[in-house]
Amino acid sequence: MGLAITALSGDTLKSQNIVSLSDLANSIPGLSYAPSATQTPVYTLRGVGFYETSLAAYPTTSVYVDQVPLSFPALSTHANFDLERVEVLKGPQGTLFGQNSTGGAINFIAAKPTNSFEMGGDISYGRFNRIEGNAYVSGPLTDTLRARLAVTGAHADDWQRSYTRNDKLGEVAYYGARLLLDWDPVDTVSVEINLNGWRDRSDPQAPQYQTLLSQSPATTVPGLRAFPFSPFNARAADWTPSTRPHADNRLLQGSARINWDVTSDITVTSITSYVDYKPDQGFETDGTTLMADDFIVDKGRIKSFSQELRIANRPSGALRWVLGANYEKSHVYEYQLQTLSDISTAPIFGYTGAYVYSDQRMRNYAFFANAEYDINERITLKGGARYTNARRTAATCTGDPGDGTFAAAFDGLANAIQLGSFPVAGFTPTGVPVPPIGAGCAPLDNTTLDGTPATYLPGEFRDMLKEDNVSWRAGVDFKVSGNALLYVNVAKGYKAGSFPIASAATFEQFLPVTQESLLSYEAGFKLSALERRLQIVGAGFYYDYKDKQLRSKIVDPIFGVLDALDNIPKSRMIGAELDVTLTPVPGLTLAASGSILDSKVTKFVGLDTAGGPMDYKGSVIPYTPNPAYS
Repeated sequence: MGLAITALSGDTLKSQNIVSLSDLANSIPGLSYAPSATQTPVYTLRGVGFYETSLAAYPTTSVYVDQVPLSFPALSTHANFDLERVEVLKGPQGTLFGQNSTGGAINFIAAKPTNSFEMGGDISYGRFNRIEGNAYVSGPLTDTLRARLAVTGAHADDWQRSYTRNDKLGEVAYYGARLLLDWDPVDTVSVEINLNGWRDRSDPQAPQYQTLLSQSPATTVPGLRAFPFSPFNARAADWTPSTRPHADNRLLQGSARINWDVTSDITVTSITSYVDYKPDQGFETDGTTLMADDFIVDKGRIKSFSQELRIANRPSGALRWVLGANYEKSHVYEYQLQTLSDISTAPIFGYTGAYVYSDQRMRNYAFFANAEYDINERITLKGGARYTNARRTAATCTGDPGDGTFAAAFDGLANAIQLGSFPVAGFTPTGVPVPPIGAGCAPLDNTTLDGTPATYLPGEFRDMLKEDNVSWRAGVDFKVSGNALLYVNVAKGYKAGSFPIASAATFEQFLPVTQESLLSYEAGFKLSALERRLQIVGAGFYYDYKDKQLRSKIVDPIFGVLDALDNIPKSRMIGAELDVTLTPVPGLTLAASGSILDSKVTKFVGLDTAGGPMDYKGSVIPYTPNPAYS
């Protein structure tokens, strides 16, 4: 098949000891994985990624288990155990895996129940007393029902060390299980049930304190100014002892896949899934023992339902086609409690912390079609399209954590703006005092979302994002011989927009990014020789990127330069990758792979660190080193 796919078998995963998402990224050219303070994984494929760690943010690389979507990155943390294989599809996907996949898609294929009784497992021991184990039992329960139960878990001692006191951090502690049931009630119907879950109490990683960039040097607390920078040691870090980073996150999921052979040539497939994820954690962000910027509480909930229905013919003829539709409804709530009593601006504004919540609801539906046609034994034409309609609502708030300092500060600020003693450009003071905020929402409305002038009154931010798009794919495969394939593909993919979670002073910081699109041109080859003992796969590609989503800066009328989400109007990527596998003798496999990537912003005027305009044309796209090798 003329697609850029990297597949790793279950035996390869075991032999190469690929047990984590970072291990997987190290084994696949063009794929990178970055952990985050919130333990939300960030995938980047061929330089296409979105470093946004809020629970409600969709990824650029979609993740599936047996074609069941894990719509949000946090859900995929412990999906990679007891696997038959892993498939990584590179480039924008237009049909079956077309939603939120401007980078591509990762499909974990779970090992299936067997027709005879089997059991097995493995256990390993490593550095920091890490003990990791996997086990499974599989076989028939009746003549028509088969089952497979797999479990996984790991425990390791702390690996990070405080460089200012005798303290350690970094314990690993998680376990998970998956129960698969395959039922064949009649010859024409098969049912696959997947019940799985995991719990992770591993410590979030603490960052390293490398430099001090104070917004207000005159008010920087002496302890922060005197605090030593981290030594050049990967294990050295620091954190606030009283709010030690911690986690207790869990996931429960159930899915059902039903295949019905309506005729000898037509199959109808239904895939239903529901997932419930609940994080409860706290993490360090400033890398010191002070409360300069710590999230002592970060908890929430993801509830996501999805339904897909498709009809397809058998893939044995010259024409192969599939038609389908899917529906997703998700509710994501996230709450964070932030302490910043030791930050440089705390003495100026008089508050020591804040809470922020984000309550987002998504509804997506799509229709898709795909076809492949063999003109002759050598040439195959491919084409497909997908229409997606997405709607997302958001309610976001920043408020007082309970000590009254945050509410008092914003009470004074809101009144100063309304009475004219704190002038804001473009706003005419009302002269009417603002009622006390209390436990309510403090951000000031400086937007004109409803068409009326900005009021600069405090309240909860509410907005809706409605988007639709048509992603598509077309290509030609040319079989030079039975051992050589050339292909050319053109595809366009989209990633939906999203709202951020932020400790914001004004509504402007809560505004969403809109959907991004990527147009891909790709050519590649697949060669085999020496009776298939030698496999060579290569590809080159050009990406035309529009409205790439990125964390950027805005000039807040009250606090100056702050973080916000933004769209880069135009950018591009050029890359190539090569994968060589040689099996000289049975039992011995040699492999080498690599990729190169060149990225560039072609149109974007943003802000510099001082808040002034800056033209970023020609700059490297963030998180894609120029050039990047792997």
